[in-house]
Amino acid sequence: MVSEPICSSCGGPPIWAVTVRENPDERPGKLLAVCDACRWDQPDVALSVPLDVVDEDTFVDLYATGLIRTEPGLATRILFGEERPGLASRVLPPAPDSS
Repeated sequence: MVSEPICSSCGGPPIWAVTVRENPDERPGKLLAVCDACRWDQPDVALSVPLDVVDEDTFVDLYATGLIRTEPGLATRILFGEERPGLASRVLPPAPDSS
């Protein structure tokens, strides 16, 4: 089921994808979708990208550069309003070879 993304802070319509630091001693990477007002309330923002420019290729690029560390299935729900297993699998490391 596809739903519209909502602001991670207030529940309103988001316009930014941001990554923040969860703990002071960690590098940023927690993904949030936020509205304009809540964007400025987020401490320690490392990345701020308008949601309307985030497509599937941009999503993959953000993971490849290490800017997003949120679990990929959750990240697709945050940004696109639905889980996209095919997209999430593009950013997951390959499973170890058991042979």
